[in-house]
Amino acid sequence: MKIAVKEVCFFTRVLKLFGEKERLAFEIDSEGFRMSLSHLNSYYVNLEASLFDIEEPEEAAFTINPRLLVKNLHFFRSGLTMEVGVFFTLRNTDKQTTTEVRVPLNKPEDYAYTFLEASTKVLLRNTSVIRYFTGTTTYEAKNNALVLTKTENEVRDILAMEDIEWLQTGDLYFTCNNDWVKGLDVLGDYTEVILMEFSTYVLSVKFLFKKFRESYLEIQVPKSKKKSQNSACPSHMNDQNLNNYHWTSMNVSTWAMEQISNRLAALGYKVVDSNIQAHINNRMSKLSLVYFYSLKAEKGSEWMKLCSFDSYCDMGDVMGSNRDDAKCFFEFLKGLEVTAVDVFRDRQYTDPDKRFEKHVDHGIKISAGNYEKKDCKSSASAGEKLVDVKLEFQISCSVEEFINFLTNPSFVAAWSANQFSTSGTQLHLLGKAVINTGEGRKLQFKMNDWKQWSDVSIEPQNGNICIRLKNVPCAGKDVVVSFWYNGVVDKICRTFGFRFKQIE
Repeated sequence: MKIAVKEVCFFTRVLKLFGEKERLAFEIDSEGFRMSLSHLNSYYVNLEASLFDIEEPEEAAFTINPRLLVKNLHFFRSGLTMEVGVFFTLRNTDKQTTTEVRVPLNKPEDYAYTFLEASTKVLLRNTSVIRYFTGTTTYEAKNNALVLTKTENEVRDILAMEDIEWLQTGDLYFTCNNDWVKGLDVLGDYTEVILMEFSTYVLSVKFLFKKFRESYLEIQVPKSKKKSQNSACPSHMNDQNLNNYHWTSMNVSTWAMEQISNRLAALGYKVVDSNIQAHINNRMSKLSLVYFYSLKAEKGSEWMKLCSFDSYCDMGDVMGSNRDDAKCFFEFLKGLEVTAVDVFRDRQYTDPDKRFEKHVDHGIKISAGNYEKKDCKSSASAGEKLVDVKLEFQISCSVEEFINFLTNPSFVAAWSANQFSTSGTQLHLLGKAVINTGEGRKLQFKMNDWKQWSDVSIEPQNGNICIRLKNVPCAGKDVVVSFWYNGVVDKICRTFGFRFKQIE
């Protein structure tokens, strides 16, 4: 497979990010060029297909040592081509000379993408100052500003960033190694905005580029371990009661760590870093295990990694070089949910640290059906058969945030790859449909070939988001469902890093 690089300078800048790394995974197909790396930080790069011309296209996945490429990048100015065969070859041809660098291919490694449940999200447009805050840095939200604090050699630096845009606000106190900002030294000229998403244990930093709207770099940075950590519940377990459902919890983190370490040892792995939190909850006489696992384990050259693993995660969230071991470990983790309940169901506790403590929490999420189609009815004006359509899905953002991504032109430009135009309050999307933006959660929608508008409401329902469309032409209902799920919701999630699950 031969690949001609159209944007040589941008492509070589991206490669420079990995100049000190020893392995970098590549995936190439008709949709573009992807790179990934998982060490202390996880890197995910997506380069859109328009940056390349691919001869004899086919799918390819492999791993290389990027140091061998980066130290020779100064040879490649223009006319850069890549070839995937026995070697990964970069070739630079001009009128007089040809320069070629060959790098051995290694077997592919599966650095599965980790989806995060973010509680705080913020957009940074001015990145000129933050790039100087390297090393251990604490992020806080104070008086509508993002405050960074760095202490080094008894000198304390504080930066309050007010020129930002909050997309989602929550309790924020997050400490991490802030060396991700070094990426701005390499790609700062190409970066339009940085999207920062803070979850319980991981900060996701996404570089969104000015010119290449479908390309991005995401760096996932783990939270720094505290010097002393209390055995308290995760912060969201102490929120004020919304539905007045009382529950009790008991910390079983030490027990869970022992079980996990023993299982990994049986597979030949040694835990080198971990942050294990597990609690047995007793809610309305029903026991369950609530947990958040982050760890890294090694077995020679093989490795296993969890990042904010909880009961909603699936097999793809267990990262590792040996997929058989990863599958075995995943099955163990799911079985541990049942084992914990059996072990602690009838046990009496005399140790004060192991007694149940009373709490209150939020209501339980209830899933609903996929989309409902009522009996067709006739339109008095056009004589068409009409139907009401309901779409319901889980997504890791609020309704208001979703509507903002859907209707704000600055965000639409990103997820639609600039395939839109505006006319007054109307958004013409992807050459197929029009949205007439309104106030709050109400708007209007129609495909280009429709004669009339459909009234649309976007509301929360059972912890999910529900989109209801009124008076959709019966013959086009399947097209509408596909357009919203594949053309809108999925694109928003892929662009801004949200988790999306269609309700069956």
